[in-house]
Amino acid sequence: MPSTPEVGFAGRAILNSDDCLIAEARIAKLAIAPDGSDEEAERVGLIDAVNAYRLKQDTPATAAMTNPISSLEQYEEATQRVEELANYAEGTPQADELGRLVADIRAWEEAKQDNASRRQ
Repeated sequence: MPSTPEVGFAGRAILNSDDCLIAEARIAKLAIAPDGSDEEAERVGLIDAVNAYRLKQDTPATAAMTNPISSLEQYEEATQRVEELANYAEGTPQADELGRLVADIRAWEEAKQDNASRRQ
């Protein structure tokens, strides 16, 4: 299936960074979806949509591929990177990266919390 902004984002295009952050947060929540499930298909579609959106952007930083947190090691690396980026001014590529990392971390924590609640 070709990557287009419409794939996997509720039938509408990812047109701005807010849409992209929402899609990335959903991707992170779906990172633990079982292989072959509808949730995995949704995650793959969202990844395609985010990648298509980012490839349209002008800067190399925004063209980076989506890589949601899917392990404790990645979570720890992301929290370390947040500390490194904490003092950059808004509007810089570093601040944009910080925003994406914070969204990914929150989504990871929410997914872990949801899983813990289901086990109880």
